[in-house]
Amino acid sequence: MALDTIAEYAKTGEKPDMKTPGLDFFDTGAQLITAKPVDGVPSIDVADGLKLCWG
Repeated sequence: MALDTIAEYAKTGEKPDMKTPGLDFFDTGAQLITAKPVDGVPSIDVADGLKLCWG
């Protein structure tokens, strides 16, 4: 989806209107993975992050 959207924007110059309901942006679901978590910043630890890697 992201690559198709970027390609379409490159062709037409039009930005997509894709917002997550209730937000002013599209939430990609990305997560911060860190060995040094900080209070108040949602994250997961490195071991859990490695389990999610696909490359």
